[in-house]
Amino acid sequence: MAELVRDLRDRFDVAPGELDQVEGRLDVIYRLRKNYGDTVSDMLSYLEHCRRELDEMRFSSDTLARLEKKLSSSLKTAREKGKLLSTSRQEEARALEERIQRELRQLDMPKVQFKVDFA
Repeated sequence: MAELVRDLRDRFDVAPGELDQVEGRLDVIYRLRKNYGDTVSDMLSYLEHCRRELDEMRFSSDTLARLEKKLSSSLKTAREKGKLLSTSRQEEARALEERIQRELRQLDMPKVQFKVDFA
């Protein structure tokens, strides 16, 4: 294409800076095609892809804040449920101790002690 422009330059009367400007624009177009696709459609698709990525980056701080809030809420819920579970286990452990102690007394082993400990 650049050769064609140079050939045409010899045939037509063109202002000196105008040809350089056209060659510069052609160079830009060739570089764009090389980097972003052979067709205008390919280049526009790449542009749209870049815009979506930029939007994701812009809104990522909002998303991060929302996720951090959700994580905090989930951790709070998990701690609360963990405390309830721990309390329930301790109550069941005491009940188990009492049942086993009764069984041991029935087996004529009153001095044997059974204890459930939590680590």
